[in-house]
Amino acid sequence: MLAAGAQIAITATTNRVYERARELDATGKNVVAIVADLTEEDRAQHIVDTVMQRSGRIDVLVNNAGMAQTGRLLEGKTVRESSYADWCRQIEITLHTAFLMTRAVLPVMSQRKYGRIVNVSS
Repeated sequence: MLAAGAQIAITATTNRVYERARELDATGKNVVAIVADLTEEDRAQHIVDTVMQRSGRIDVLVNNAGMAQTGRLLEGKTVRESSYADWCRQIEITLHTAFLMTRAVLPVMSQRKYGRIVNVSS
């Protein structure tokens, strides 16, 4: 998408997102990096507001939250080994973040009568 001329916003829970943004676009003109824990409801709206201030539009949302967060390890690896808390955290990271971001971006897309939402599973 970047090669096709799109402006991109990327998020992560740590400052590593800034390094990734520089890898994608050393000029900083076409990629904005935002540190945010998308399991926190207000952060999704913050991202939408930031992107709208920068570019004035959002055409595509790609929900691609990872299976884990840096600095927050999940103890179990299988269902048998996982605790209920592990399960809840996975649902929060992969499903709730998609819901929160989708809900935050829908008014912007609805107003323009255009937008695409892509959900990617890890």
